[in-house]
Amino acid sequence: MNLPRSTALTLLAAAALSPLAAAQSPASHSPRRAASGHSDSANRYPFGEPALEYQQVHSGWSFSNRALRTITGVRFTPSNAGQAARVELEMWMAKSPHGADGTSSVFATNEIAATRVRVVDRRFVTLPTTTSGWDLYIPFDRPFAWDGGHLSWRVRMHGNDQGNSTLAYSFAADGSSSRSIQTGSFGGCASAQGSRAAQHYGQFHPAGVTSSLYANSRVANTVLPGVMTFGLSSTDMNGVALPFDLTPLGAGGCLITNDVQAAMPFTTASDTYGSARVDLVLPDQPGLIGQTVYTQAAFVEPAANSLGVFLSPGATHVLPGRNGVARVFASPGQTSGSVGLLLGLVIGLEGS
Repeated sequence: MNLPRSTALTLLAAAALSPLAAAQSPASHSPRRAASGHSDSANRYPFGEPALEYQQVHSGWSFSNRALRTITGVRFTPSNAGQAARVELEMWMAKSPHGADGTSSVFATNEIAATRVRVVDRRFVTLPTTTSGWDLYIPFDRPFAWDGGHLSWRVRMHGNDQGNSTLAYSFAADGSSSRSIQTGSFGGCASAQGSRAAQHYGQFHPAGVTSSLYANSRVANTVLPGVMTFGLSSTDMNGVALPFDLTPLGAGGCLITNDVQAAMPFTTASDTYGSARVDLVLPDQPGLIGQTVYTQAAFVEPAANSLGVFLSPGATHVLPGRNGVARVFASPGQTSGSVGLLLGLVIGLEGS
């Protein structure tokens, strides 16, 4: 259900201004929105590597079912077809003293030592070659007692039966961000002084992470004022149907594509593209997650046309939320590694 319009507008102002296909799921999965196992990107770490120290931290709230108390195995999902192979690995689980946002580069810091259990003894695991869901299942040699809180799991990759080469195989990962897509078919309009139609694109990140929207006037070496508009509708603006054609007002071929509920000013740079960037940080409000927001850049230039305004295409964004996962990886034998926040494999838990 969408957030009430008035509430969404309030939250956007404070910032500066279809479900996945059904599939059989494990007893619990993380991130929660990955109900089918698949997500928005892919990565070969750790199972596609011949040797790797890999750890992933999950915030307790990232799991779909926190009532699970005994974990007896884990599932992962391939995001594309891979070569048949077996990998040699061992795995540990532990309660984590913090959620994903607090992930340290030191592996041990992400574990409560007294809770650490070697759940999978060193052995070969067969990687599936299909992409039908939670195909990779690794049963535990000993169960792990979970309290529904922050969880860490760690894999040590020792090799594979393909000559210890990196496998051409990837698994679904979840990087929580939202790239823009064009709103409708309007491709922007140009200034009479410009080389082509104005441009606009951007990407929203979760709360606390700077999001950026970009616009290019395509008027070279000219500083122009402008505004980035934000709206909650691409079809209606206070009873006026959208997109709204500005041709009768003197801006031939220019269309307004959102209902302009908020705006942020900018100034273009004196460069080849007439570029501008608008930065904003979304507030930490769960109600924003999943909201659709429409943006468009408007440039002001008296010589552009008789109205003195020209527009970029509109852009559509679905606001993301923190996914509650983070990863750390390093070369074999290392005690610390590189941290990737908001990024990690989708994982399924089996148990009771």
